[in-house]
Amino acid sequence: MHPEPCSAGPGDAKALQRALTAAFLHDPVMVWFDPDRERRQRRLARLFGHVLHKHLPRGMVWTNENRSAAVWVAPGTPVTAKGVRFYLRLCRDRQLKGFSRRSSWKPSGRAFRTGCCSTWG
Repeated sequence: MHPEPCSAGPGDAKALQRALTAAFLHDPVMVWFDPDRERRQRRLARLFGHVLHKHLPRGMVWTNENRSAAVWVAPGTPVTAKGVRFYLRLCRDRQLKGFSRRSSWKPSGRAFRTGCCSTWG
């Protein structure tokens, strides 16, 4: 039986940041993106710190007594220029595979963005 989930609060942020970082540290996509373990760990900690800072006040982060975490980013959640700059700085030392710096790709039609990261167990 799993402990009941509840909405996370600001006091949960550091523990959830550590849990999410540990959960994704050996994820094959993350390893592919950044093979250096120590750098990947720092990058993931920054990423999840940002995600939690942004989404905890919106009530979109869930946890339980085991410090499992789920973050929901609903369709239509605003994307700010500050947020885009954060993600670009986070990855500035990486040439994204499959994209060039001159890429002119833009989403066509109606684009929806839904994201979720979870350590539920």
